[in-house]
Amino acid sequence: MSRHLARHGVQVILDQCAGESAGRVLLERSKKLDADMLVMGAYSTPKISEYIFGSVTQRVLGAAEFAILLSR
Repeated sequence: MSRHLARHGVQVILDQCAGESAGRVLLERSKKLDADMLVMGAYSTPKISEYIFGSVTQRVLGAAEFAILLSR
């Protein structure tokens, strides 16, 4: 995905971060970079897991102040 976007003139920053809450880490890092867009993968999880642990995708979509591009 990053190569495809870069070929079309999009500045791409690949980053690997660690933290307890993936959603929070993604949002904080994107804000620190003053990102215009966050590109992230999304996949389905069993409903019980989503209920207990929450969904990173839902958290990011609910709190982001910039564009999100989901790849499934």
